[in-house]
Formats: sequence, structure tokens, C-alpha cells
Amino acid sequence: MSKRENTATLYLYVKEYIMKLLVSGKYPANSKLPTEYELMEELKVGRATVREALTRLETEGFIYKRQGIGTFVADNTEFSIHPFASFSYTANALGFTDTINVLNKDVFKVTDDNHNFFIHWNVGTEGKFVERTRIVEDTPVAFDTVYILEIAYNFIGDDFAFKESLDEKSKNNIKSMVDRLSTDVYKRKPTEKEIEILKLTPNEDVVEIRRWIFATSISEKPIAFTNIVINSRMFKLQKGFRLSQL
Repeated sequence: MSKRENTATLYLYVKEYIMKLLVSGKYPANSKLPTEYELMEELKVGRATVREALTRLETEGFIYKRQGIGTFVADNTEFSIHPFASFSYTANALGFTDTINVLNKDVFKVTDDNHNFFIHWNVGTEGKFVERTRIVEDTPVAFDTVYILEIAYNFIGDDFAFKESLDEKSKNNIKSMVDRLSTDVYKRKPTEKEIEILKLTPNEDVVEIRRWIFATSISEKPIAFTNIVINSRMFKLQKGFRLSQL
């Protein structure tokens, strides 16, 4: 949104700017945000506009104020799970557009060694996978891997790069056949690979979502499996259903 589109809602421009700062991780929980004057100078808006944006963010629980000291990032310790049924939907709901960066694609096979991870597929099952990062405001906030069986790949199409969300990729074909999702959620510390990809510190948490996709009209087994690891900062920006400490 251009800050000059509608002066009556100019505070939304400031609010969006601050939300992007929170998502980027530049200001962790309980850190002090830029002053009203600094925001005025940076965004070329008036004091009333900045105060309106800060008031809205405080009401929504994203920040808190200390009289005479400044404005700080709220420490939200609970996590919302419901919006992450679709990562793109969540990003859009927060006012951001996520982009997908493909890191790797290849074939996979379920073996005795990895069967505990692929619990719904038999040993010997084969398919293709793609590893991707999800980028919001130049910040990698999620790392996901999509595993597809050949039967689903045939419906989705020939382009296995998946530079769009699986929901968008399949909305006109296989999506109508999906009749069940099975989702498990884990809160944990990141692996070394995830620290590198998501630019995390070892003390930060990630939330791992494993989602099995069933279309029983074409297969008794799941046709696809998505494993997405999300920087927990994204969950702290959500209000809704809660994921308790695990």
C-alpha cells in the first residue's frame, strides 16, 4: 500500500512497516522499537499517524509501552497453529506476500532407516521431493519439503519446481479429490541446517508441521506429504488457536 493512497488510513502504512520489523527479527521480544520521532522521520508522516499505528499494535498485543521510556516488542509465549494450514494464506493475512525459493529437487525412497519419518508409506515407496524456502520481506521464515507420489504428480502437472504453494498448484485438479488431512505439530530447537537456512540463533525455536494429504478416490495411502519448519516468530504474530509448550 502506498502511504499516500488514503490519508484517512495512513496509520496502516506505519503499522505495516512496524509489522515487517517484527517479522524480520531485527527487534526480538522486549527490545525497544524506534521512537515516535524516528518513525516520523523515516516514514515522513505526522505524530498522530504514528501514535494511531502504535495504539492499534498495542491493542492487538504486538507491542507494549513504558511511560517515559519507549515502546517495546511484546513477548508472546503462546503459538497459533490454525492459520498455518496454508503458509501463503497466513502471510497474506499479516499483510505480506511470500515468495518461494527452490533449493533442491530429486527423487526419494522410503527405507528402513527413514520409515519413522514416512510413517504412512511402506518401505520401498518412491516419489519426488522439492526443498524450498519461503521468503517474507527478504527474510527466510520457513523451510519446507514437499514429497509427492507419482500418482499425485501425474495430476498436478509436469512442472515439479513448485514455485507456488501446493494449494495454488493443485486448485484446479487434485485439490477437489483431497478428502482428508492429517497434521502433527512439534515445537523444538532447530537443526544446524535450519539455523543456516532460516538465519536463526541456536536459542530460537522452530515449529515443525508434518501434513499428510489423502485422496482416497485414487489411493488408500497418502498421495503427498509436506514438512514445513517455521521460525517461531511467525507464530508469535498470530492470534487464534493455541499450541501449548511441548
